[in-house]
Amino acid sequence: MEMQEICYTREGALRKAIELMQKSIESYLKAYKLSHDPQTRELIKQVALEEIDHKCALEKALFGETFSFHDDTAKDEVIVKLPHHREEKTLDENSTPADVLLYAITDKKRSVVFYATMAFNCADAPMEHLFKKLLKEETNHLARLEKLYESNYGRHS
Repeated sequence: MEMQEICYTREGALRKAIELMQKSIESYLKAYKLSHDPQTRELIKQVALEEIDHKCALEKALFGETFSFHDDTAKDEVIVKLPHHREEKTLDENSTPADVLLYAITDKKRSVVFYATMAFNCADAPMEHLFKKLLKEETNHLARLEKLYESNYGRHS
């Protein structure tokens, strides 16, 4: 995903974020259906349901509703930082539980990069706060996915 150094209008930014959320939801649904590991399935489901909540809040914001996400006082998770340059695989019926988690992690990393870029590009603009909140939430999702991967498969499997 190529990012331009711009700050969208409020509506444009919301629409881009909604589009990204929808792609993530579809990716998680695919990963959920292909995962046979109960722990992985449950985490993917939790993250996907939070994405659905985010998307709904963003859509309401298009109509002037204020957006709020999960507890702002929640503790930030620590990202494990698995290697970034793994070969991106597509999922199919032969995908392993590790493949499913890596697929979800790769998708989440795209979201983190998007929101970090948008927060930076919109510094001191009204949308900065929104993108920083989304960045925090997405970073926490990424950390949870990476922790599960590391605990089940190690760093270099």
